[in-house]
Amino acid sequence: MTTLYTKSGRRFESFHDLIEATSMHRPNPDWVYVDPQGHEHRWTLTKDGVVIQGYHPSAQADVLSCGWQSVDYYTEEGEKIDIGYHICAQCGVRINPGYMADETHQYVRGLRHFRIDGKDVSPDVFKAELRKEGVDVP
Repeated sequence: MTTLYTKSGRRFESFHDLIEATSMHRPNPDWVYVDPQGHEHRWTLTKDGVVIQGYHPSAQADVLSCGWQSVDYYTEEGEKIDIGYHICAQCGVRINPGYMADETHQYVRGLRHFRIDGKDVSPDVFKAELRKEGVDVP
């Protein structure tokens, strides 16, 4: 939470809800596998299109050296379910990427809230009132 008190004594607060994103089955960023043909496989984690180190709950995880081999599977009711497995894109050998569980609670930012003197306001009102108080707002 960010709190700002103006010279006139008004209290401006801005904060985000935290959404729990703890996982029992997430990509292990330390997993590396070299298949029998010598091709190396590892998770690549990206956030907003940029490769990142380590893990973040909102990151996109892919094994870029692999393709996905779909297997047709239908329930007793005839509903198709997308199942399959990873295969090396170069030699076709089946790859089982490494997964792990989170060891601590993980959170991502949710909705952002704005308050003036304890009262909820919209972002536009928040900025306008800050400007009235002489605070430079982008």
